[in-house]
Amino acid sequence: MGKSHFRNTTFLTNPFQKNAQFCQLNTGTVPNAGTSVWPDSSSFDFEINNSNRGIILSNPMRISGTSVSIESSDLDASELRRALLFWDVIAWPASSGIYICGGPDIDFLLSEKRLIRPKFHMNGDAATGLSMAFSQTLKILEGKMPGQWIMSNGESSLSLSGKDLLTDRGVLTTLSNLIPIPMHDMPLEEVLRFRDARLPEVLALRSALDRLYQDWMNSEDKEHQLKMAINDLDIAISAMIKVARESKNPFTLSSWEMSFSFSAIDAFKGFFAGKIFGLDTASSLLAGAASTISFSKGVGLKSAKSNSPFTYISSIHNKLL
Repeated sequence: MGKSHFRNTTFLTNPFQKNAQFCQLNTGTVPNAGTSVWPDSSSFDFEINNSNRGIILSNPMRISGTSVSIESSDLDASELRRALLFWDVIAWPASSGIYICGGPDIDFLLSEKRLIRPKFHMNGDAATGLSMAFSQTLKILEGKMPGQWIMSNGESSLSLSGKDLLTDRGVLTTLSNLIPIPMHDMPLEEVLRFRDARLPEVLALRSALDRLYQDWMNSEDKEHQLKMAINDLDIAISAMIKVARESKNPFTLSSWEMSFSFSAIDAFKGFFAGKIFGLDTASSLLAGAASTISFSKGVGLKSAKSNSPFTYISSIHNKLL
């Protein structure tokens, strides 16, 4: 499906009917009426292990005020496989104003209970309502599983602009040309099979990413702790590179951007400013790739409040592993 662009879309009638890949768009105008959303309670009636980690995804879509530009009617294939490998459950929110079904991969993951579709009723502007649905999904899921959820944001998922973003919020951590993820055409069954076989390496990398923030905050010698955390991350990434190669499945290197949300004073943020580190072990396995970790001032989602170590994540896919 090609790009679609809508302004002042609003919810009219008949929510959540599934009759096509692009299932529903209700359009109209509600002048200055404001927008409200409320959850369809049945869509949050699911069983998830409290120890599981979740990520909120979107089909590639840009929302700016009352405008929404839909780049694709399905989740990005690479983004989906990255999420499936490193997180336990995926949430893809929808509103009654704009409801997009996705393709066969979505049906498969729903049947495997690896994906949930939180749904929201709304009154008002559909673009605004959809943006609110994402922030409300994070709030509700965080209430169920504190500290276990993050939101994906960027070109391959939901891209927000304008008043939905806050600049200089936390620390933006960029992992460049480092983390192997499945190629966009790897069958989902193979991704799950690889994950099951290499779960220790997957969890070790996820834990190292968590500790990059958590251990630093709790340490008195922050310079030393940061170096230790980066060394642990280097080891975990190197292990993932090795097992990805051994699997003979198609993997690609990816760059990740993670926004760590700091409630601490600005001096803490300044500690990270402009720091760039090489990951020697991982780089030695990736001849020709400039593999680094760097820190800069972050950009946060205004309405997204989470107890997770990092609040949002985006990725840029690079070269074959």
